[in-house]
Formats: sequence, structure tokens, C-alpha cells
Amino acid sequence: MLHEVWPASQFHVLADAGNGVITQDFLQDEFSNWDFTANLPDIPGVREAIDTGDGMPAYTEAVATYFPETNWAHYSTLFDGGAGGQTGFYNIMLNNGNPLFATSWWDATCAFGEDALAQSVSTYDAVDAASGNYRYYFGTGSAHTMWGRNKVYDDTTGGVPTVVDWVNAMLASGPDGRDAAWANVLCNNCGLTLEGDPVPQPNPFQDPFTQQGDDIVIVCDQ
Repeated sequence: MLHEVWPASQFHVLADAGNGVITQDFLQDEFSNWDFTANLPDIPGVREAIDTGDGMPAYTEAVATYFPETNWAHYSTLFDGGAGGQTGFYNIMLNNGNPLFATSWWDATCAFGEDALAQSVSTYDAVDAASGNYRYYFGTGSAHTMWGRNKVYDDTTGGVPTVVDWVNAMLASGPDGRDAAWANVLCNNCGLTLEGDPVPQPNPFQDPFTQQGDDIVIVCDQ
């Protein structure tokens, strides 16, 4: 592991649009096809996170607790969309692994947003009690990854800090203390899609994507 190769180095780990939101059926019936466990590091709780079905929250809790001086974080838009986005893969999992359901990825939009947020909150609560070195950032819209648009340097839609400011605060945080600006981020009006965001095709106004004035907005039942 890198921590063992460079023991005097400070590490920061940021997952970009890789929240690991999966169904229990996928974890139990399909995950073994990836041979993931064969490459797991020997860290207490990591293998158990897979074997018990607790998945990414327990996995992140295990590695963050094992490396308390390293910062760990997840970034995503709340409704990460597109056939190749997180909702695309989640919609496949919600439909018995049928890859054709990637083409109707928007059907999983609200379920993904709800589950991704709940997963990150539970991870934060668990890690904060142990070592306090995990944070999450959920931006506005349906873009997959922070790159390819203006997310990193300019976007503050929904009252979020720019990603670059948040990452700089993460880099300024260490075992001697965490920068106050490296806080959990959750957008306001998260369903407002921005220019270039994935929307349903050929008709962009398919539930939960709706038209509000000149905007396309994702509206999930509360």
C-alpha cells in the first residue's frame, strides 16, 4: 500500500463520482464476478464489509479508521446521470442486471440521490465518531464527475463552495486539525440541471425531469 511505501507522506483520497451505491442483490449475486475481494488489502473490517453485505459505508469506515491521518472524501452531483453515470449503473442493478436499463437511467435518479446521501451521512457519522477524517460533497444537477464542465473552479449553484476551494481546505486539513472549510456539502435546489448536464432523450421532460420556466429540474417525491 502507498502508506507503507511513503510512511512520512500526507495522503488525501477523493473519490470523484464513485459513491459505490449498489443493491443488496448485486452485492450478493453479481459482485463476486469482479473478483474484488481477491485484491483487498489486509485491513480490519474491509473484507467483512463485503462479506456482511454492509458495502461501501463499512468499507470506507474501515479504511478511514485504519488510516486516521489520511483524509477521505466522496464528490458527486446528487443526481449523477447518464447511461455511463452512477444512475445508469444503479438502474441496471434495480432491474435484475439487465444492461438495457442503462438507456432509461433517469428512472433511478431519485433512488440514487436518496441512497447516495443516506450512505454518505451514515459513513460520516461513523467515521466522525472514530477519527473525523471523512467528508462528502454533493453538487447540483446530473453531471457525472466534476470534470468536463465548470464544476471545479466556477460553479457555486445551490449555495455550494467551489470544488477547488473545498479540495484546498481538504489539503489544509491533517492530523493536527481539520480546516473548517472542509465541511460536508449538500446543495440547495439540487435538482436544477445545468448546461451540459445529462437529461432524458429524446424527450428531456420525463419523470422526474420537469420543465420549470426555462429550466429543466429534477423533482423527486418527498
